[in-house]
Amino acid sequence: MNTRLWEWWGSISGRWLLFGRWGLQRYDVVLSDLGTGRERILDSVRGHAPYAEPGQVDGRYAVWARCPDNLCSIYRYDIRTGLRIRISSPYGEVVYAPSVAANGDVYYGQGPGPCGSQVRFMRFRNGKETVVLRLRTGYDFRFSSVARTAGRTRVLLDGGRCGRGFDVFEVDVEVG
Repeated sequence: MNTRLWEWWGSISGRWLLFGRWGLQRYDVVLSDLGTGRERILDSVRGHAPYAEPGQVDGRYAVWARCPDNLCSIYRYDIRTGLRIRISSPYGEVVYAPSVAANGDVYYGQGPGPCGSQVRFMRFRNGKETVVLRLRTGYDFRFSSVARTAGRTRVLLDGGRCGRGFDVFEVDVEVG
């Protein structure tokens, strides 16, 4: 880290730092071991309309969004085993704003776009996707982050009414 390239959106859990790096016509999602200084490039996207963004690292899991050619998928990486799974978006839908709980549950946004159009806040658990919350028309969010406080798991979203500014709000989620 701390290269001459643009590095952004860091997330820390234990000795792991997940962040994005952009430059040389590509987006990288990087997992850095703060104990050893070693980096793993979890994903690298280049080509026509490339984009990738880090989500969150929590415990042994890291998540990010990968969007080559404006078609996005979310990935979860198991740091311990090296297993990478893909959570794809249904045809005509966009997935974004991934976050992860220490148990491996992945949370993210899904909808057909544009902002505030049939947005659903989703959970991916044990290979199954479920809707946690449906947002009202005209409301959306851009980033999410899982936090465990006072014995409860909450997902923080920066959301609100499209075109009117966003605030941070929380969604309590059941973890089992």
